[in-house]
Amino acid sequence: MPAPAGATYEAIAAERIEQLKAMMDAVLTAEIDFMGPVVKACAAIFVGRQFLLLAYGSMSIERFMGSCIRVLVIAFLIGQSPHFVAQVKDPVFDRIPRAGAAVILNAAGAGTSVSASPAQQFDAVAMASDAVTARIQARNTGWNADAFGNYIAAAFQNGLFQSLLSCIVAIWLLGQGMLAIILCFGPYLLVFELFDRTRGWVDQWIGKIVGMIAFGFGTSMLLALQMTGLLRLLRSVHENLPNGGAEAVALLGRVVAAGVLDVFTMVALPVFTAFGSGVAASLAAPSAMLALRGGGALAGASIQAGGAVVGAAARGVAAANRAVFGGHPRNSATRSRSRS
Repeated sequence: MPAPAGATYEAIAAERIEQLKAMMDAVLTAEIDFMGPVVKACAAIFVGRQFLLLAYGSMSIERFMGSCIRVLVIAFLIGQSPHFVAQVKDPVFDRIPRAGAAVILNAAGAGTSVSASPAQQFDAVAMASDAVTARIQARNTGWNADAFGNYIAAAFQNGLFQSLLSCIVAIWLLGQGMLAIILCFGPYLLVFELFDRTRGWVDQWIGKIVGMIAFGFGTSMLLALQMTGLLRLLRSVHENLPNGGAEAVALLGRVVAAGVLDVFTMVALPVFTAFGSGVAASLAAPSAMLALRGGGALAGASIQAGGAVVGAAARGVAAANRAVFGGHPRNSATRSRSRS
């Protein structure tokens, strides 16, 4: 059954990304409106200082020209919000990660199968898992312990897989939110690029952006590969589903195992993409906590579900025993208990 409109990953991710973009545009506009006079005053002081140093022979003409060019670039970026948005925010937040992932995937021959956005791929994988589960459950509707156990096991494994998929989506959106926050510091920090003693702060900010670009690039590529592999696996399971309920549930369990591996890969990705700064690596802590919390909740659910299945199976055996032996179970365990 398809998810309701607004409850799909595409709708959720699109709304989240639009909220981040709207937040960035509003914050950047307010910051640049506030920083405009400050930038003009700092630029005037800086240029006057550099001119005096040049006049008294304490600075070369090459360094003076370089300083003036730097002032012009900063004034251009912070002078009006559309300049910063078009030259910094849009490329870093959207275009560079998407273009880089497309280049790698096209070179690997996977571009045609992953042309959809990551959110659309999440929806396709989720619906494929639901389709496999529905087919397994349709074959296990009888009133016996085996059919009931297979029905519950298929539903549980589908829920587990959907939870793993949600963890992957959460880590992806967490990275987008972190990148948006880092970009919003730009108008304040670029002013410190004017002076030698504070230029290191801007270098650290640029390093953080480089790390987040690498994380976005790696995330886009990893998500495309993961979602393509899971979708192919689910389609193969759906087309070659065994007639036996236990075998079909076991195949769905292999898909769940692949999902677990994908979650751990996504959790480890920030550590290996922390180029230029450790900011991307800092995502490993919340993403790992997210995965561990999800794993703990799923483990508890698995224990409860397993107890329910075992209890249902025991009740089914007891009912069959009563039907055959007239309400008096005939097995060694009950005989030994009666003798004692």
